[in-house]
Amino acid sequence: MIPSLLLTATLSLAFACQTSDPLAHPDPAWSGDELESLEANPRSVPWIGDDETMERTRRAPAPVRQSAPGGSRLDEQAARGRGDLARVQPPTRRTSGPVERNGQVYDYGALFEPPRGKVIHAMGQWREGNQSHMAVAGEGLQPLAGLQFLPLGPWMRPWENRIHAFTDLIESEAAAGRAVHIGLNLAGIDDQGANVPIDHLIAWDTVYDERIRQVAELVAAAGVPAFVRIGFEFNGPWNGYQPYAYPQAYRRIVSLFDDAGALNAAFVWCYEPAAPDDFDGTDARGPLWFPGADVIDWFGLDVFVQRDFQHTPGRSSPDSRIAHTERFLEMARSFGKPVIIAEASAVDVDITDGRADGIEDWDAWFAPFFAWVAEHPEIKAVHYVNVDWQSIGRARDRGWLDADIGQNAYIAERFREQLAGPEWIHADDASLLLGWDEHRSPSRVDEFRTRLPAPSATGRGEPAGSRGGRSRRGRSRR
Repeated sequence: MIPSLLLTATLSLAFACQTSDPLAHPDPAWSGDELESLEANPRSVPWIGDDETMERTRRAPAPVRQSAPGGSRLDEQAARGRGDLARVQPPTRRTSGPVERNGQVYDYGALFEPPRGKVIHAMGQWREGNQSHMAVAGEGLQPLAGLQFLPLGPWMRPWENRIHAFTDLIESEAAAGRAVHIGLNLAGIDDQGANVPIDHLIAWDTVYDERIRQVAELVAAAGVPAFVRIGFEFNGPWNGYQPYAYPQAYRRIVSLFDDAGALNAAFVWCYEPAAPDDFDGTDARGPLWFPGADVIDWFGLDVFVQRDFQHTPGRSSPDSRIAHTERFLEMARSFGKPVIIAEASAVDVDITDGRADGIEDWDAWFAPFFAWVAEHPEIKAVHYVNVDWQSIGRARDRGWLDADIGQNAYIAERFREQLAGPEWIHADDASLLLGWDEHRSPSRVDEFRTRLPAPSATGRGEPAGSRGGRSRRGRSRR
């Protein structure tokens, strides 16, 4: 159901005024009741973890977010990359240009890229929503990858509990035969529930090195292809990351992954068009946000409202969201990188069970979205985040609506028809991805787990990846 004109205006204001939301992609080791309480009141859950790291984070100088200088674009650097940006020098990433393997052409030569004319079908991070997504897709059309999220910063549960829970989650995904897609959040929450960015500490300190090494070692031990999205939505004010610091943090993480032998990781640099379009800005101090072509395998893009991917009458100015999107895609093409739509969700239509509503919503969001993907051959993967956003407190407050395709038979049928098209790559087709077979190996997760510190006696909460939150149909899990 398309919102009314008044509601549309309200939604537009809400989307324009996004603020820091540390629980948008919560830690995997929460119980449902804790998450429900925390969403209602960030101070309601007792702080029992990360005291030492929190104290060191507090002692570090708090950076003041700098406004973007009016620097030049990276146009001249597009042809040669920026391998001289950081103090650390990871090896060149694997985007070599068109290659041919086993009769298939790969346009970019990127790790885990599908063949020419193909797009990876992938899903989001919410447990019940993913079950609905997989049920809609049906046999032979199952998603090839799912999203997982891990904040590296201080949190209300100890790191040793979180890394154990995250290990269980990655092991489960690998056992299901899917690639893993990890969103590393370069932030955390303090004991008052406030967002704590740590990109500057990752860039210029060592306090978080051991955590990053453990995640890298887990990825290597899992023995499955992995996408690693470092500090996603990097210049969104809601994250609080710092110009100049963020690119250094990104590079340091890549270096630590390489040192750990995590050669099965493809690194993703991900933008959200609600953020400023200074993603390619640079000045005498270097790029504000761009970490360098040598440490990027894929560009990433998160799209939610219709204005992120289609022109709206009266809104298509150079500073509109679709203009931001198209310019970021142009940058990806100039650097010869494939694009992954890391998060897509129909947040500004409200899916109900009526056929007329389904037709209206499909025509308003889904049809334009799939047409937009088809018009951009650089888009090589799509994650659809299937969830009723009204069941998630912070998203509900932001005005996001029900995007669960399983709620409407017409949308489910059309979605399945779309996935059945010859352009989509599903779990059964995973071996077609460039480097897939070379980067699969027997799991060493059990051995890795023995090297981790024991979890805290406070317990690990519900199974990894769970998320609480009430919906009109009951409780929604991540």
